[in-house]
Amino acid sequence: MNNPIELEKLINKNVTVYFNLHKKLWSIKSKGRVIGHVKHVTIEPTKFHVNEKQRLKVIEKKCRQVHAWINGKLISYGDFSSHRNLKRPISFNPYKCDSFYWIELDGKITPISDEKIGYLYFNGNTKKCYSLQNQ
Repeated sequence: MNNPIELEKLINKNVTVYFNLHKKLWSIKSKGRVIGHVKHVTIEPTKFHVNEKQRLKVIEKKCRQVHAWINGKLISYGDFSSHRNLKRPISFNPYKCDSFYWIELDGKITPISDEKIGYLYFNGNTKKCYSLQNQ
């Protein structure tokens, strides 16, 4: 499904990113349409979204459904994985918290507000998202 030409056109454009539980890859959407599935992606986030009604449905029915995503400006994508300036990991688990959260060194979680956090790197190997030092 990856269309390299369409993905390349999205560099520095607003996209939506979420983890695809079936493909085990990060999905990149633009204008309501999935453009590709990639192992690694970096965005400059603008908004963290959680559909609370869908989150509660997932908890009640114990089903998998996209109900959380991050919007932002696409910086890069592909099969790379060599970021040396990873900061704090970010995660989302509907059973632990009703929003995206930081994973602290001691394992505790801290909900993320819409503060400016620089860039986000989505790692396909660990299936985690990390904040990056501003580049």
